[in-house]
Amino acid sequence: MTLQLGCESFGRASLGVVLTLFAAGPIPVSAQGPAYPKTPTDVLQAYRDMDQNGERLTAAGWYRASRFFVRPERPPKQIVMHVTEGDRITGQVPLKGGNRTEVELICSAVGQIDSLGRFTSLVLPGLADPPRPGNQPLRGPVPLGRPYDLVLTDTHWEFGPKLEGPREVKGPPEWRIETFEIEPWVTVDAAIRYLTHLRNESSSETVRRNAEKSITALRHLL
Repeated sequence: MTLQLGCESFGRASLGVVLTLFAAGPIPVSAQGPAYPKTPTDVLQAYRDMDQNGERLTAAGWYRASRFFVRPERPPKQIVMHVTEGDRITGQVPLKGGNRTEVELICSAVGQIDSLGRFTSLVLPGLADPPRPGNQPLRGPVPLGRPYDLVLTDTHWEFGPKLEGPREVKGPPEWRIETFEIEPWVTVDAAIRYLTHLRNESSSETVRRNAEKSITALRHLL
């Protein structure tokens, strides 16, 4: 998925560490609770509700969210966390073939958090993106459009009860997000919860100090 802002775009970010939040051991990955959403917009809304609240910052939440994707991936060892506010789905556009659609989401991009607990208001370029000559840095908060492609398919991949796989599974056609989103996009509140955990649990004085500074900066945005 490409994250669009005017003529600029984000690549897939992969820098940073969600330190101790990804627990080891067997994790139930089957869907629990409400029935799976039926429409493309409902699928995206349900996924974004999980992600923006920081649920993908835990192992259990990461694997629960895998149900929204055609082909999920395991949590990376290193990530960038993007901080946004005001997620809002603005509509959908059918794509060629009849079983695919693009759902547009807009938000206010606030900034990013790296592996050392440092918050930056830099929105573009992404922290993991290679520098490009002539690109001007863009700092948040700034409006951001993020299109998601969804497909109605009877084939998807899922992890087993002991996290084996992912393996190919066939079943009734369901709308799923076509491209896996490796980086969490969380609210300011969720980012503060993450940083508080980092400050309290990290063995690094540098990380604890950075997290405290970042918490202070984010609280000014509330």
